[in-house]
Amino acid sequence: MHHGPVFTIVLAIMMILVSGAILKKVSTRLKFPYTISLLLLGLSTGLAIKWFGGDHGLFGLFRMPHDAHVVSPETIIFIFLPALIFESAFSLDSHVFKKNLGATVTFAGPALLVTTFLTAGFMVILTASSWHWGWATALVFGSLISATDPVAVVAILKELGVSKRLGTLIEGESLLNDGTAIVLFTVLFSVIQHGTGGLVASDVILKFLWVVAGGLATGFILSWIFSSWIGRTFNDPLIEISLTLVLGYLCMLLAEGMLQVSGVMALVVAGLYMGSVGRTRISP
Repeated sequence: MHHGPVFTIVLAIMMILVSGAILKKVSTRLKFPYTISLLLLGLSTGLAIKWFGGDHGLFGLFRMPHDAHVVSPETIIFIFLPALIFESAFSLDSHVFKKNLGATVTFAGPALLVTTFLTAGFMVILTASSWHWGWATALVFGSLISATDPVAVVAILKELGVSKRLGTLIEGESLLNDGTAIVLFTVLFSVIQHGTGGLVASDVILKFLWVVAGGLATGFILSWIFSSWIGRTFNDPLIEISLTLVLGYLCMLLAEGMLQVSGVMALVVAGLYMGSVGRTRISP
């Protein structure tokens, strides 16, 4: 029996939620980190589908039809990313974040650039006898994998009860370095796409600064407008929640889709602003 992609996705979501709920109970009893358990469950499930999953049986249900449309990058960027990044930035403790702003920016900016160049240099040496990567290709690869994603690390730190400062520093750095890495990747990839014959340092730096600054400005202006709008609304949760959600998606649409600047940076700024100044405008 052939099922459409919607059936497959809904079935997968239901099984994931049920498995996660069961795993949470088991992890609590065994006193094993829940996030690590999820990772192990995902790896084992993927291996089981690869080794035992044929066209029939339980794993056969998860085989997408050959004519099914794959999820496009635009779907991830404009539908999933705004909610995830905005919520993370909104939930950060603004006071702790401000105290650690210097270290956070250092890790997410200069440190990430250094990591990107070191990774690129390593890949140039590693591929010298095989793929023969040039610096342009190696830098694009370096920008792809240099940004950390410490979701599991932050969750474990919260479970262990470590200082809030350390958790906020790691989480804030991951938000900013996501934006830096995406901007850097976009700039470098566009340089390769347009066939400039090599990297022009001044052009790359200027474009990088413009994309970052444009994203920051977009996020700040939109969050200021929406927080003022929310401030004039008293005790109406439907309007206030709706406007907050619209703000997150509008940041990405306007910045990334129309102005061609960093939507991630816009989301981070908007989330931080709404989580600090904007929070005072929201009705109790």
